[in-house]
Order: sequence, then structure tokens, then C-alpha cells
Amino acid sequence: MGAVVLTVKWFRKKIWRIERAWSLLKYYWGTEDCDWVVAAELLQFQLKRIRLHIAKDNIIVDKDRVCRQLLITETILQRMMDEPYFDIAEKRYPNFQDNPVRWRAWAKMVSDLAEADDKMLGTMLGKYFRHWWD
Repeated sequence: MGAVVLTVKWFRKKIWRIERAWSLLKYYWGTEDCDWVVAAELLQFQLKRIRLHIAKDNIIVDKDRVCRQLLITETILQRMMDEPYFDIAEKRYPNFQDNPVRWRAWAKMVSDLAEADDKMLGTMLGKYFRHWWD
């Protein structure tokens, strides 16, 4: 009986590893080696898997706080990959091409928005990254 249980556990573990490898394959297939977006997509994918695991299995005492932190980090990564900064600044400064002063303000707003996301992502990862798995 014990050998059957060990065989079933071994088989489940192998199936789980195959499913995990298959889910990660789309991030590695046809990627560019010099593009930061690939690393961001992989990090976002892993953070989402961990967040869903924590929420489903209730394995952390303060799961709501940790899930919220993970979701915020996922959202920041998605926003950085989508780069909506140009559209946001254009809504604030319409017809910025006609006026050099408006163009400078538009360009500053774009760089400020991108920098704010960079800092927020760095803060979230620097402050909580090692504690999400405790």
C-alpha cells in the first residue's frame, strides 16, 4: 500500500512540474535577450501565481495585506509595460506640439510619471519582496 501512495505522489509531482513548465513556456518562447519586458512579464506572472496561491490556500496570517501588496506590484509592472504615460500627459496637455512651453511640460510629465512608477516598484520590491514568502 505504501508503494502505491509513493507512486501516486511521485506522479502528481511530475504532472505539476510539467504543467508549471508549460505555463512558463510562453514567457520564454521567442523572447528577446535584451528586452526588460520579458523579465517584467515573468516577475508579474510569478507574483500573480503566488498571490492566488496565498488567497486560495490561506497560508499566511495576514493574507489580505500580502495579497494587496502583490496586486499593487503586479499593477505597477503592467503599467510600466503598457507605458500609458504619453496618453496621460497628452490628456493633460492637448496640442502640445504647437507650443514649446507645453511640449516641455508634456515631456516632463511623461518622465515624472515613469520615474514615479520606477520608484514605487523599487519601494514595493525592496520593502516587501522577502516577506511575501514568510
